[in-house]
Amino acid sequence: ADLDAIARAVLQLAEERPVLAGGGAGVATALARSAADPSAGAQASTLPTVPVTGRLILAGSASAATRGQIAAFSGERLVLDPLELAAGPSALDRVRDALAARADRLAPVLIHASPEVAAAQRELGAGRAATLLEDAISALAAFAVHELGVSHLLVAGGETSGAVTAGLGIDRLRIGSQAAPGVPWAVADSAGCTVAVLLKSGNFGGPGLFTDAWEVAP
Repeated sequence: ADLDAIARAVLQLAEERPVLAGGGAGVATALARSAADPSAGAQASTLPTVPVTGRLILAGSASAATRGQIAAFSGERLVLDPLELAAGPSALDRVRDALAARADRLAPVLIHASPEVAAAQRELGAGRAATLLEDAISALAAFAVHELGVSHLLVAGGETSGAVTAGLGIDRLRIGSQAAPGVPWAVADSAGCTVAVLLKSGNFGGPGLFTDAWEVAP
């Protein structure tokens, strides 16, 4: 309720002069909510329903919260190793083939960085290792959405989220219900496909987010 009051005040001020608003994801969510419907109060904006044709989790963050979410996830998982990615395209092809071969795409599958990423950072350099992971995850997101018809993506990591949205050509998000504080679902268009996305910074969300977030997905 406080965030909605702040948002209404900011939008009222913006009618008089330019305003630069800074703050956490909750402020941005409230601004979008109030701009769409000033009377909406604390209710999340309504999003179109996205028929579920596939669920994919992409985790590039090495934060403590994301590591806990990876450990708590009990479903199928595929691992990306920066050293293997640096050696050639076979590592990325292997994961693509595994995604394409899945019989049940409605069950979430997790793609995450190898636990040995620190060793890769020492050998390749932190920047090079991060770029390899982000490029691979971005390519896998585009493959999943455009080639396999996956409808729902959960992306963990700020830089990873940026890489995925860039790879999908997403330039606008319609913000909806929160799966956790500061972690809302959104709907976007990507090359003619409608996709539901949850983009989170590494340390956001509780341990069960990778399992529970789907319950409030559009």
